[in-house]
Amino acid sequence: MVGFGIMTERMKDKAHWAQFAEEWIAWARSPGHDAFWMYRRAFARFVGSGTGNALEVGCGEGRISRELRSLGYRVTATDAVAALVEPRGKPIPPTNMPSLTARTSPSRTGGSI
Repeated sequence: MVGFGIMTERMKDKAHWAQFAEEWIAWARSPGHDAFWMYRRAFARFVGSGTGNALEVGCGEGRISRELRSLGYRVTATDAVAALVEPRGKPIPPTNMPSLTARTSPSRTGGSI
């Protein structure tokens, strides 16, 4: 039953982030609060503008995904905590980033992963 302990910890983490999602989103979207705001411009220069597809797994509140979207990419972003991706049922602007899990994510063959 080694795997059971790991799943219990993951469920605790998911519940924790769901409980504090709104507070985290407000904090994370405040400019200057963490390293993202220091490397944001360098990230944009490194990635450059584009028209391709981008996938962000574990997107949290979506700041990297929003940056990619602003550069012209079509972004699909996922996170195990739906409340981070769609706070109070509202998609994160400027794009809709659905909350998917490994069990519900469609595979290329049309089934679940």
